Amino acid sequence: MSDPQPNSSSPLTIAEQSIAVSLPAGSEIKCCLVEIATTLPDAQVADAIARRLVQLRAVACAQVAEALRSTYWWQGVMEQGDEVKLILKTTSVASQRAIELLRQSHPYTTPEITLRMMEWVEPSYLRWVIEETQAR
Repeated sequence: MSDPQPNSSSPLTIAEQSIAVSLPAGSEIKCCLVEIATTLPDAQVADAIARRLVQLRAVACAQVAEALRSTYWWQGVMEQGDEVKLILKTTSVASQRAIELLRQSHPYTTPEITLRMMEWVEPSYLRWVIEETQAR
């Protein structure tokens, strides 16, 4: 089996898993769980962004992982500092909105924002993520 090739018209095109969910628009949709990750200066900032994105239903779940030390070049100087990782769980459908909201809230000039698609997800968990990221 070959790797899925991205669609040139959308940078967020990903493999999708068919799943039946109870939604007003239909009985079955194609969707994939994605994880969006970023680093932030501290847990307070990460928690605030996590709460905002969950409250706005752009993501179903947000996890803050502490005790991360980063080493990197910034403006010609090697830097090292403590950061936290924020991992956001959402769907391929909601991911563009989640990334835009994350960009708006992010305190860094050049934030690390990555998206990783999950090849397979427990169907009940995927169903929950889909339901929680639906507009209300």
